[in-house]
Amino acid sequence: MFRGLTKLLTKISSRVLNIEDEVKVIGLDNLLEYKKINLSSRDLDDFLQKLRLKHIVNHIIVTDLDGIVIGSTEKDLKEGFKSAAMYNYINSEMKDLSIILIESKGWQIIFKNNNKVYFIKANDNLSKIEVQALVDDLENYIKFIKWFSMSEVIAIVSGKGGVGKTTLTANLGIALSELNKKVLLIDADIAMSNLSLLIGLENPPITLHDVLLGSSSSQDATYDAQNGLKIIPSGLSISNYQRVDSERLVSVVKSLIKEYDYILIDAPAGIDKNVISAMSASTQILLVTEPTAPAVADVFKAKIVAERLNQRVLGVVVNKVSNIKGEITEKEIMKMLELPSYGQIPYSEDVRESFLLKKIKPVLVHAPNSPSSNSFRYIARKITGIDVDSSKKIIKKKKGFFGFLKNIFKKKKK
Repeated sequence: MFRGLTKLLTKISSRVLNIEDEVKVIGLDNLLEYKKINLSSRDLDDFLQKLRLKHIVNHIIVTDLDGIVIGSTEKDLKEGFKSAAMYNYINSEMKDLSIILIESKGWQIIFKNNNKVYFIKANDNLSKIEVQALVDDLENYIKFIKWFSMSEVIAIVSGKGGVGKTTLTANLGIALSELNKKVLLIDADIAMSNLSLLIGLENPPITLHDVLLGSSSSQDATYDAQNGLKIIPSGLSISNYQRVDSERLVSVVKSLIKEYDYILIDAPAGIDKNVISAMSASTQILLVTEPTAPAVADVFKAKIVAERLNQRVLGVVVNKVSNIKGEITEKEIMKMLELPSYGQIPYSEDVRESFLLKKIKPVLVHAPNSPSSNSFRYIARKITGIDVDSSKKIIKKKKGFFGFLKNIFKKKKK
């Protein structure tokens, strides 16, 4: 099964989104190694040095706004590009974060950021199209680290419906709030919203629909929820849904990022325009799947879309794990997606019961000490960078009567 699914994922990557064909046409082969650079660094200078190590750029000169060199090697100064006229232009005309591209002794990339001027000489083997792709990625990366300095905006994405995006969003939000983080949940599933029901918010008068339509502010659509959470729910109106412009979600999130430590976006299923809007509004993406072939195939498509948007994918959460024969293992999913695991969540009656209550509650509220609840806490700690005990990650089968007998016999053997 594992080999068959691997072949399927290869076909998806080449046929559905034509990635291999695009690489051949544009000639981005030299940048494939660049794409493997770990974007976890939030330091621009460190990121540029990684570009140098990958031979994407040859020389980097960093100066202040007066042209005084503050970070360069002697070789860079000798080989790099400097011009007094260019400094005058930068000081008078060039806006912060804007990037200009000049063809002079090869391709020069020049931009200004935080009172520093960066002169970067691209590798001579790169074509103009490849250099322009590098410029686009630099712009995205600068946006990436600028957003990170304010808050973490994480889109919860799966591709396939019904695998647990909303459950993960709600419980992860509570787990983060338990760590004293200020958290906002956004229900970006503007067609089939359910997050507010799970949080216990019924019939909110103003929703994300109204914000995206421009008739209300994001503050007006923000409500208090359980455990100190804030939530912007989506609406149930079909007429509003048909008129909503989901692309405005990016500007909505930008207006909120200074107010929270974490913003979790519950993305819709699929890979359509609404999903892309949710991805584009985030600084990073957390994928969620279940250990079945259809779910893994769909989450793989979502991963490809995220990468094409130059969005950083944190990793994958495997939900509804039963450890029964035929399930795809966590290790296999990691290998197929080429992503780290951010945790497993066991298939649990506690989660099911939380949906059957007269008033629905997240499992972290309904059964705070259950294995599922502890799994959500593990994911939250991993996201925040807090050291986690790897033993908590292990999912154990329910013991039951036979498990009880088995333990007795083990003890007798000792």
